[in-house]
Amino acid sequence: MYQVLRDINFTKIKFNFSYIVAFLFIVNSGFHLKDVPTYFTMYLTFYIAIIYLFIISLKKIYLEKSLSVYICIIFVFYLLVSQLLLEGDIIVTLASIITFLFYLIARLLLKKCSIKDVMIISDCTIIYNLILFFIDAIYRFSLAGLNILANFYVAKVNSLLHADSNATAINTTILTFYSYYLFSNFKSKKYLIYTYLCVCFTILTLSRSAIIATIFSFIMIYLHRMIMRFFSQKSNNTNPYKMTVENLTLIIFSIVFLIFVIWSISFITIFLLKDNSFITKINILGYISDFLQNMELNNILFGIGYDNTIKVFHIYAHTYLATYIIETGLIGYVLITSFLCSNLLEYKKTIYLILPFFFLGFSYIGHTVLNLFYVLLACICFFEHKKLSLKRGDC
Repeated sequence: MYQVLRDINFTKIKFNFSYIVAFLFIVNSGFHLKDVPTYFTMYLTFYIAIIYLFIISLKKIYLEKSLSVYICIIFVFYLLVSQLLLEGDIIVTLASIITFLFYLIARLLLKKCSIKDVMIISDCTIIYNLILFFIDAIYRFSLAGLNILANFYVAKVNSLLHADSNATAINTTILTFYSYYLFSNFKSKKYLIYTYLCVCFTILTLSRSAIIATIFSFIMIYLHRMIMRFFSQKSNNTNPYKMTVENLTLIIFSIVFLIFVIWSISFITIFLLKDNSFITKINILGYISDFLQNMELNNILFGIGYDNTIKVFHIYAHTYLATYIIETGLIGYVLITSFLCSNLLEYKKTIYLILPFFFLGFSYIGHTVLNLFYVLLACICFFEHKKLSLKRGDC
């Protein structure tokens, strides 16, 4: 910890107001306490950021011309209007909208920050959340005792941070892959350490969906890298019939890795088929089918409103598909999916967050607690935009 703080070298930081507000806003974006109103936790710095942006808007401040930003703004207005008309839960609606405002505010604030500024913000965000995860894990396991198998759900539902550890697991998973993105981008070993620590805390949340999402995401990332490396070496080989030792080793390793992947998927699938929680998520697909076949056209297009799935189908939406198709309609689902895809089209490395988010969405989406996810997504957009600007010579 001391070494990390010493590396930051605070004496050389340029303290401009945008940087200070961005620092407070982003670092605090994942802070949530169970049974404590959000306006006492992460929203405190949200209000500061809103006030600051309002003041500097008098001097004119513009969002960058970006398809993802435009779609995000459209989706915010869509949710605001449609959910009021559908009588979706007002608190849930506002909380969901604010998660997207976190993305927009982060994009605005980061425009006036340097790469070094955002690296410092990233370091402090990761360290701050690791401390929160540590305190939460100690608390949960102290209640569960030594027999975790017998007290499995005691360790899951008694979270200090959220209603249960599944919501905490979203943040541990997202920070795992944000740390790994920073490692792949800046090659600093401290980010690899952060990655390992976040993986450990993901396991300690006891969230099966988060653990599986982490495993599958790393498998997909490494599989993609091996394929790209193989074709890169093949294209550099002047003699197409010449097989180098390195290429042969890569092919053998790839085959072994693929066998391991197939075995892992088979093992996990067999395990999940015996899990009641997983079966419930499968059943939700049936409810989506019923919704699309039996609901009126206006409900199919606009949904039935946030948190109304329990009233109609007597089950919580939970998953990405159910939340956005049933509760915001096909229009809402298309908008949110287009927003995520547009980030991916603009900056390919947002895949580091969108891929685990995709896997998490099969089980639990936590659409009102995604503030940290959208803020870190904005951070990757910042780094990738700066990288492209440097290549073009714009800065």
